[in-house]
Amino acid sequence: MGTTQQGRRILVVDDSETIRTLLTGELAKRDFEVSVAENGAQALKKAVETRPDLIISDINMPEMDGWEFCWRVRKHQATRSIPFLFLSDRDEVSDRVRGLEIGAEDYITKPFQIQDLVDRMQTVMMRRRNAPSGPGSETSLMGQLNQFKLPDLLQNINMLSKSGALEIRRDDVARIFVQNGEVINAQIGDVSGKKAFYRMLGWKEGVFEFKEFIPRIPKVFKENTIKLILDGLKQEDEISKFRQDFPSDEDAILINFNDEFFSYDFNPETRAFLDLIQEKRTLGDILDASPMEDLKVFKALALLLNCGILRVKSAETPG
Repeated sequence: MGTTQQGRRILVVDDSETIRTLLTGELAKRDFEVSVAENGAQALKKAVETRPDLIISDINMPEMDGWEFCWRVRKHQATRSIPFLFLSDRDEVSDRVRGLEIGAEDYITKPFQIQDLVDRMQTVMMRRRNAPSGPGSETSLMGQLNQFKLPDLLQNINMLSKSGALEIRRDDVARIFVQNGEVINAQIGDVSGKKAFYRMLGWKEGVFEFKEFIPRIPKVFKENTIKLILDGLKQEDEISKFRQDFPSDEDAILINFNDEFFSYDFNPETRAFLDLIQEKRTLGDILDASPMEDLKVFKALALLLNCGILRVKSAETPG
């Protein structure tokens, strides 16, 4: 008997015989080898014994539901790296977020199109196959951000419950510190915490290397890794909208010292921000020096620019 091609062995977990039969037939037509289970307890035993290339699981099941099943898959040494996809009729955003938080790579709602499911299966398995691997991968992951997105990399580290520091080299060395798979702190030069972490999530270029050790750095993040990633990506999306109409990082941002400026009664926080602008001048320096997260800096600058309190002088303008 020949061996099954890598990426073709699928474990389908659902208490509905109709769903199990449907998926078995449709996936078999596409040359997948399918095994089935009626609940999480039965599926966990099969997953440990057979090591499938992908698990597709419902949530509402007897004996052991999908939430607990996924959690146990991620905690078991033999199954923690198996890609996991939820297929459920629960369509609340909170359910989708919970699925990602406990370790699933994707979440599809019923009813579904079989081709959409297959496409998502292939994407999940391809991402897993393209994860950094090879000699020394137990102690170090290395690669390029343009080939492996940082959120995917962090989810991979999270699933493997690794501890250490993910170093990203661009102009400077940036670090994301991880303990038992959870991000606890981040640092880019003098910038640290969420401000540094959220900024790194937007990076598309750079060389990364994960070094395993027990980090001796304060834990500053209360949220888990998935929540941090989701919040950071949301902020990055908002910042990208601001940047469309904003000056470059090298352009000077100046205060308009006119009658209108002196008529304002600024609160201490705004006054401190204006002092920072007066000292640093360029957008890049203001972002680095401000204690606020980047999105709050953009919002504050946009408000002051719209009010005419600030003006921009292009770096290309002489004088």
